[in-house]
Amino acid sequence: FILNRIKNEGLKDIAISRKNSSWGISLPFDEKFTAWVWFDALLNYLSVLDKKNKKFWPANIHLTAHDILWHHSVVWLGMLFSAEIELPKRLVVHGFILGDNNKKMSKSLGNVVDPIKILKIYPVDSVRYFLSREISLGLDGAFSVKALNERHNNELVNDLGNLHARTLSMIEKYYNDKIPKSTKNELVKKLDFKKINSLVENYELHNAISEIWKFINECNKYISENKPWEFAKTNSKQLDIIIYNLVESLRIISILLSPYMPETSTKIRNSLGVKEEPDFKNLKFGLLKSTQIQRVGYLFTRIDEGEKMQKKEIKIETKVEHKPIKPIIQFTDFEKLDLRVGKIIRAEAHPNADKLCVLQVDFGDHKRQIVAGIKLHYKLEDLINKKITVVVNLQPTSLRGVESQGMLLAASDKDNIVLITLEKDIPKGSRVS
Repeated sequence: FILNRIKNEGLKDIAISRKNSSWGISLPFDEKFTAWVWFDALLNYLSVLDKKNKKFWPANIHLTAHDILWHHSVVWLGMLFSAEIELPKRLVVHGFILGDNNKKMSKSLGNVVDPIKILKIYPVDSVRYFLSREISLGLDGAFSVKALNERHNNELVNDLGNLHARTLSMIEKYYNDKIPKSTKNELVKKLDFKKINSLVENYELHNAISEIWKFINECNKYISENKPWEFAKTNSKQLDIIIYNLVESLRIISILLSPYMPETSTKIRNSLGVKEEPDFKNLKFGLLKSTQIQRVGYLFTRIDEGEKMQKKEIKIETKVEHKPIKPIIQFTDFEKLDLRVGKIIRAEAHPNADKLCVLQVDFGDHKRQIVAGIKLHYKLEDLINKKITVVVNLQPTSLRGVESQGMLLAASDKDNIVLITLEKDIPKGSRVS
């Protein structure tokens, strides 16, 4: 994208200051000028690092969103080149978190989610897990309370939480809280460390955590297939092997999950009596010494339907910015408007404008062309057969080279536009009054 834009538009000098601006940081050599906001903002990546923290530059990854890619690549790298400062090693571009129906979050659409209210119901690690697994880094992804609730109950409670609870419960019951020792690796060898590492290196974080979850499910399967409670009846040494393999798997899982779910990772380590911080050098079988388990409670608890329905409270209330009412007019002025019901029979993109579309509207006794700025809010195919209200006696005008023979009615609030449609069906050409 960047290379194509440079090829088509070239590179031009930019001014790093603005003149006679009422806000901003004044330039030290001429106070009539203030630093351009983007230039000033990008400098923070370096200016916040004191001498002790220079080790953090150059950054391994410069992470940015795709809507500000030009500034964070061309402008920022140009600044670094000019100052002879080493560049970030890699630029990674992420997408947007979308609301319901895969639409960009907007207060006017009512699909904005309040994260503070979310965290009153769901643990922060549940939200971290959901966003990491549900959304591919680099692409847009949707957030919904329903999907969060399903992953929390099915994967965190049933899979990971259940594995942890069952394992510690057996140690408590069969070994009086002391972890047995074994050298036989029956379970950890099924985990593909190299594949997980490769996925992370390639920024496929959602696939990496999915691979970790495959191993968690293998651990639960290991319990079901080996039936440790049967070996407990005979005091078999095989029980030591099974339990130690499960405990070692939990320790390794806690390391793998530490970047995704730090609080859960700490809770697992504490329950196993592990004091060391998670270290990827310790992803090998047999490092856990025989120790006492600590009772830390359940990792996750199920969120029932009653709490799930609180999603209505999670949404941010839609606040409409009320614009001042226009000056009073006489009823005779309103009577001059001729509003009619029309049916859209064709919708095409405007050849010279991204936000405009060209509509062919049928009024029963005649058809006419309407140019409307609704292309970013409706798919063209979804407009076909919609019945709308149109001002038909407005003087025709040309919008970016295409004639418009009227104006449709729509409601707008900041970044959202909604067509005024009819509650019930009515013939084309009906007068609106």
